[in-house]
Amino acid sequence: MLKKIILAVGKLLLIACILLGCQSDIQLMSFANLGCSSALNPSELASDEWCGCCVEHDIAYWRGGSSMQREQADERLRDCVQRTSRNEVLADSIYKGVRDGSSKYFFADYQWAYGWSFDRSYKPLNEKEQHIANQYLLDYFKGDRKFCL
Repeated sequence: MLKKIILAVGKLLLIACILLGCQSDIQLMSFANLGCSSALNPSELASDEWCGCCVEHDIAYWRGGSSMQREQADERLRDCVQRTSRNEVLADSIYKGVRDGSSKYFFADYQWAYGWSFDRSYKPLNEKEQHIANQYLLDYFKGDRKFCL
């Protein structure tokens, strides 16, 4: 009996994966600023010194793109935190954290290309996608939002 249930659940999961994988209309969700929410040291989250570094990084991660673009975004975050905080240990810790824990293949709200559906792989945005992303960002920054925690 248990074997039949496991087989039935497996078939349902397979069908769901096939149906979801066949969707060709990949959508971009509105920008959500994570605000360094995954930083290693929670006491550093309130730091206005390097908050802008995280916003810039969140934008890059939300937009997504190639694996090289991800690497460049992570390097810019590290360099920005180092420059603004003057804390090399903090900057390196954050860099290692995003490199190790934010791959497109980790299904988390902070993964690379988190603005897109999960089936978007590492690839640059086309002209239409860039236009849509830019419009979402304009709308986001027009609003009365707190950009950092």
